[in-house]
Amino acid sequence: MLAETDGVLTSIVARPREATISPIDQAAAEWAWSSGEPAGRGTGTLLASDWQFHPLKTSLGVPAVLGIARDDDSAPVAADKATLLATLIGQAALAHERLYLEDEMRSLSVLEERDRLRAALLSSIGHDLRTHDAVLLTIRDRGEGLVPGAEQMIFDTFARAKASDRHGGSGLGLAIAKGFSDALGIRLAAAKHPEGGAIFKLQFPQALIASPVPDPD
Repeated sequence: MLAETDGVLTSIVARPREATISPIDQAAAEWAWSSGEPAGRGTGTLLASDWQFHPLKTSLGVPAVLGIARDDDSAPVAADKATLLATLIGQAALAHERLYLEDEMRSLSVLEERDRLRAALLSSIGHDLRTHDAVLLTIRDRGEGLVPGAEQMIFDTFARAKASDRHGGSGLGLAIAKGFSDALGIRLAAAKHPEGGAIFKLQFPQALIASPVPDPD
């Protein structure tokens, strides 16, 4: 099986694993990929190839090419099996297309939910607290909290809380958040919550709070 990697058609899986293709075979595979038609031995194109290549055609294009060959120098696919093979390849292409579309829909749903929650949060802040000189948003986690003296250090580049229960990470997340908040005039502070965990406070100046849209009625 071959698929595109950085603009080049390369083998992604093979049975047996040591199976390889020659430059002529590669040319046949690329022709099947670009044209959407079978190529190689037993077809009408690039007959010198020892392999027979079939494109997995979908409405989104050709995501992969299936190559078939035999080590006994006989035809890759018997004539009475050609129709069955074409049917199986068509079903595989449909399954691939369905999985791709489902993944795209799932990603779209996540983005829509994120935007909905963000809009709801901003609407709540603007509607309920817009008469104040500033708006304070408090976020609390349930981790180990911050060690004394780390309240400012935690925002430094590559810094991590010593008591953090997280593993890995680059130590850039809070530094980036601090940089954005400072650039927008938002005050960001961190502290250890008395009941455990860390607490982060964002203080939005009135200038950043959108005025409510007048009711047309």
